[in-house]
Amino acid sequence: MWYASTAVRITGREYVERGDIIQLQCNASGKPDPPHDVHWLHNDHPVTSDPTAGIMVAKKIESKYLLSVVTIEHSRISDAGEYKCVTSNDDTASVVVHVLSGKSNGTVIHRVHEKAPLYWK
Repeated sequence: MWYASTAVRITGREYVERGDIIQLQCNASGKPDPPHDVHWLHNDHPVTSDPTAGIMVAKKIESKYLLSVVTIEHSRISDAGEYKCVTSNDDTASVVVHVLSGKSNGTVIHRVHEKAPLYWK
């Protein structure tokens, strides 16, 4: 008897600045054939293409793998969280993306004394 095996992997940046692009790639390979489909979840909610919001989901099937890419053109704080790639075989891979609120530009945090609040200089 021949059993199908699937390997799923997500690549992409885990830390992005607000406004930067988020691009995650899901590579699902299989023997003898790749999965028939994949879908994306963000914090357990489906991710679908929405060109007006700058969100694109693309898929490409090759002989032994399926590649899916989710792209968010201008990240927002609400885009942070767990992204999952789920295959038609119910295999999953996940990554947590952190959207940072702004660039530090070398800013240093100073504390005047232990009980004082932190402030940016």
